[in-house]
Amino acid sequence: MNLKFRYANGYTTNRPLKLTVNGTEVAASLAFNPTGNWTTWTTTPGINANFVAGETKVRLTATNVMGVNMDNMSFTSSPSANPTARTALRELLSLQATIFPNPASGKVTLAINSPVNTALEIELVNLMGRVVKTLHKELQGTSVELSIPVRDLPPGLYSIYVKQGHRRTQTRLVVE
Repeated sequence: MNLKFRYANGYTTNRPLKLTVNGTEVAASLAFNPTGNWTTWTTTPGINANFVAGETKVRLTATNVMGVNMDNMSFTSSPSANPTARTALRELLSLQATIFPNPASGKVTLAINSPVNTALEIELVNLMGRVVKTLHKELQGTSVELSIPVRDLPPGLYSIYVKQGHRRTQTRLVVE
């Protein structure tokens, strides 16, 4: 992956940070040069780092007493920022959920695709924000189809939230 960081450094000198990915040092002293003030933003040049499948932890640590104002981190699959590769990577790393049939009246099928096979928490939430159903599912693989009865729910619009660790996705359901 090619990593870039958007930052502001209102100090008059470089404030280097150490970059680690999954505990492995990628750069001992990544330069965060002055930007003129604390509200003037710039982006670092790209730095390559190896990512592994599943969860990846990126950490920047001040090498002296002070750091910088960090706005965001971006990553691309290559320095050329190939949009097709970016889209494929986003889909590969994301949690996806599809509900059918929709609208429904008896039961629905919730199809979930995940990059990892860890526990899922599913919440059905009505328009008032009240959780009306909660389901827990241990994945055996990276995809599952769950049958969810909705016969007991009053007609209306519902949000379905699927949570898996730090990954989240949402879909909508109309109950007739």
